[in-house]
Amino acid sequence: MAKHELLEGYSDFYKSIHGFRPRGQRMTMETPIEEIEAAWEALTPSRNAHEDASFTP
Repeated sequence: MAKHELLEGYSDFYKSIHGFRPRGQRMTMETPIEEIEAAWEALTPSRNAHEDASFTP
């Protein structure tokens, strides 16, 4: 159940950013949880961006 919610949330969040659902990534219930989490991380900006020396507000 948790994996299904993670996949659904990823699809919804991707759509909120890009305006369409992810295509071609083929993430299913068989996709390892680590791969789904990595896709989430790729969508979200670094939480520590403000600590990066090259970051300019």
